[in-house]
Amino acid sequence: MVVEIKKVKITKSIFNQLTGPLLESDSQYEVLGWVFDKGKYILLYNKETNSLSKMRTFSNLRIDPDKPNQALFTISGLNTLKPFPNSQDAMKWCAQINIIQTEANLKGQLYI
Repeated sequence: MVVEIKKVKITKSIFNQLTGPLLESDSQYEVLGWVFDKGKYILLYNKETNSLSKMRTFSNLRIDPDKPNQALFTISGLNTLKPFPNSQDAMKWCAQINIIQTEANLKGQLYI
């Protein structure tokens, strides 16, 4: 049996190397909190892959009333849309993003 215990301090250099998460329905991310670095980022930890990710915060997140299979949101001041195969997937994705952002606000700011 192999047990690996490792503590890592998240530094500015490590934070800058992080990529965005793959927000799929089967992946489980633990929200660690949020970080302000030229914008507000949410820091996520994936227990399955033992990896960190950073995600920009979204604002004005909603379902397009004309096309219910698309999510509309603003990220870094740019209006963006994300298409989905059906409206149910779009609603699940919006709910997942809202849960992540709410949990990050509750956990608070991390200073790196």
